[in-house]
Amino acid sequence: MNKAKLRCLFLWIQRKIRKVIKCPIFNFILAGVVICSCLWEVCPTLLEDLKSFNLGGHHGASLLGIWHVLRTFAELREPVEWISD
Repeated sequence: MNKAKLRCLFLWIQRKIRKVIKCPIFNFILAGVVICSCLWEVCPTLLEDLKSFNLGGHHGASLLGIWHVLRTFAELREPVEWISD
């Protein structure tokens, strides 16, 4: 495969990946998965962890998931308003 074809293939893959990454629905689903998996770890010991300030990575990941859900709601508002009009 020559350089021109390889570059064309690389650019095509890059466009497809960007399309998926910028999709609000994909981000919403991904954030939901992150929140669910983190809450599975966080919920049983949340009060004890907060009292003893024993915070782990799953606490931060759950906050990150919540942040992404809120951000995605803001991005999805415009298309929903456009569809409902």
